[in-house]
Amino acid sequence: MPGPYRVACAALYALLLCLAPAAWGARTLIYDHIHVDMTLNADTSIDVQEALHVTMGGDWNGLYRDYGTIGCDGVEILGVSENEQVYRAGGIGKKGGYVVERKGSNVKARWRSRNVKDPPYKQHGTSFTVSYRLTGAIGQYRDRDVFYWKPIFSDRQYAVRHASVDLVMPAATENKAVTFYSEVAQAKW
Repeated sequence: MPGPYRVACAALYALLLCLAPAAWGARTLIYDHIHVDMTLNADTSIDVQEALHVTMGGDWNGLYRDYGTIGCDGVEILGVSENEQVYRAGGIGKKGGYVVERKGSNVKARWRSRNVKDPPYKQHGTSFTVSYRLTGAIGQYRDRDVFYWKPIFSDRQYAVRHASVDLVMPAATENKAVTFYSEVAQAKW
């Protein structure tokens, strides 16, 4: 039968294992607000500014966004920025760079916001903006123009506290009825 010392040591070890991720800088990410501005151009392309206001904790080196091309012909990443800093295209070896990867019908933008040797984030709030253009996203269904796109992504395991989308129509749009349909993913808190 183990003595009280061994039982106490085993209990302390188990407690440390449970607390280790929090004590040693577990990664946390909260999307405080996602705001998407979409502008429908006269040529039916759509320019998008996706602002991701986040709070990060731990050893994040950067973030990424996946854009599937279901509902459109293409997604062209135009740029990535953090607050007022414009990131450079072509590499993520250093802070301030981004790359665009294409695989099948998926387009992924990845960017580096922290160098590997920099200290981990401590509940760091920042804002990233991804600019992109959609082409071939307007289609025909019966006698109507149809646009299908998910501007607020639901493929993340982290909480999204608030989200909003603004769609600007061309000035030449006639005064006709416009119908919107929205799917809302279950919120994670």
